[in-house]
Amino acid sequence: MVKSRAVRFKMPFDMTLGDMQTMLGLDNTLSSRTETINSILVSTHDLSSVYFGNESTSEYYKMTGMGLSDHIEKSISSVEKKENIIEYRRMEDLFALQASLEDQKQNNNIFPITSMLVDFANVIPEINVKSSDDSTLRSYANKAFGKQFNFVKKMKDVDDSIIYLYGYANKALRLGSDGSIQFTERIQPGSKLDSISLEEALQLAMNYIDQYGGAPSSLYLANYTMRQDNDDNLVYILEFDYRIRDLPVLTDSIDNGHSIRVEIVGNQVTNFVRAIHRYKDSFMLDYYRRALTINEILDRNGNRIQGDYEAKLNQDIQLSEDEIWTRILGDISNVELAYYVVDSNTKYLYPVWKVDVGKTSYVFRLYDGRLLKSHDN
Repeated sequence: MVKSRAVRFKMPFDMTLGDMQTMLGLDNTLSSRTETINSILVSTHDLSSVYFGNESTSEYYKMTGMGLSDHIEKSISSVEKKENIIEYRRMEDLFALQASLEDQKQNNNIFPITSMLVDFANVIPEINVKSSDDSTLRSYANKAFGKQFNFVKKMKDVDDSIIYLYGYANKALRLGSDGSIQFTERIQPGSKLDSISLEEALQLAMNYIDQYGGAPSSLYLANYTMRQDNDDNLVYILEFDYRIRDLPVLTDSIDNGHSIRVEIVGNQVTNFVRAIHRYKDSFMLDYYRRALTINEILDRNGNRIQGDYEAKLNQDIQLSEDEIWTRILGDISNVELAYYVVDSNTKYLYPVWKVDVGKTSYVFRLYDGRLLKSHDN
């Protein structure tokens, strides 16, 4: 008999408790706290509370509301009603690592190990620089430069991308042949700009997203960082992703594979990059009978993964192959299904497994296991 049910939401980044208060519209009373969270748990066992945790440090926090909430039950029920069920397991259970990890860090992360058949997706880039009608390109330039357009130069890059430059390149707009959009604005060295809050930075980023193509309904914040520049200005870097057919979309058009990147210095957007593909329809290739499990992916690409891992080890450490693989499996931090834009000329998305091992991310084709991409995080 099931007494309670729960759903865990894994966040794509670490967030401080104070920033979480800001995102929830609460007074930021915890701004001095340095603890971070990366997962959220809701349970029917306690309908008045939400649990936050950091799976890396095994620290957990409980936020209790004024009364019971029916949203928790509805959220869990909506997940349970999904037609396609994917099996999840702990990495330790999957590879019987309990004994071998006694002296290593425990890997209690829960990952998908199987996949249903996933269709390929036909997509359309947001802009087409080769179109005979350049009114759409002109409209983006007008948004970037407004009434200052008389001082704007238009150029064509070697890959047919269109570049608009204002003045002495203080502002630039690049409309890529791959459908991407990039706007940059230079700040004079030594400039001191007013700082804004995280909430204000998110709103400013969303304004630019709306201005340059609008926000996909599935858009979500994938990562954010804050730092000080050489002039002591506060810098925000906000990265966004979106989903097609309920799977995240990975792209090479932007660093780190994200779909939108916004850099804000002080209160000014200095760099905005967007690479969004619009869903058209889907199709399946008949000769793919089933998707590979994560075990099969690791087995087919074992030599590459092991080689990459060994290259990053201290050269003074001598380990057997079994010891290396014990470490590799213990260092797997993320496994997820996704869509991948194979290259800028491809008009369809390929279903893939994305696997993070230590500081390296891999993208493997779902049906044959071929490695499409690897990069260091």
